[in-house]
Amino acid sequence: DFKTQRGNMAKKEGANLTNRDLVDVLTPDVVKMQGSAEDDFIYTEHLTTVVVILPRGSDAEFAKNYETFTENVVPMSARKFKDLDDKDGNSLWRVVMFKSAAENFKKACREHRYIIRDFEYSEEGYKRLKTQRDQLEDAVKRQHELVRGLYQAAWSDA
Repeated sequence: DFKTQRGNMAKKEGANLTNRDLVDVLTPDVVKMQGSAEDDFIYTEHLTTVVVILPRGSDAEFAKNYETFTENVVPMSARKFKDLDDKDGNSLWRVVMFKSAAENFKKACREHRYIIRDFEYSEEGYKRLKTQRDQLEDAVKRQHELVRGLYQAAWSDA
């Protein structure tokens, strides 16, 4: 069971942006969060941040047109996350908008064949996931050592 979970985690780590868990991609090392207007993720009572994955070559078109997808998109708020393009050339962007516009914006993105990912950045969530993975890795190691010891004891006189 532990080995299966570990295999699933390894598979996700090698995947492209469309299949990968964004918690692994948008780590505290990558995301700017200082409580200023320059933050990568902005969540307030009225504003939210939407994560969009763009296929190769569609960056310029998206940057030119995203403000027209729906009303209440914050102008010039689209920002590409640097150095996070995957092996297929997909790129990761974020756009800030009013919460009331989020669903319409997501629908418009789907119509333009952009991939929307529901994601809310949380440094605590990242740390919690990292701790879970470390615990899983330790459990796999312990199980491996236990099974190895049992086999050595069982087959020592053969």
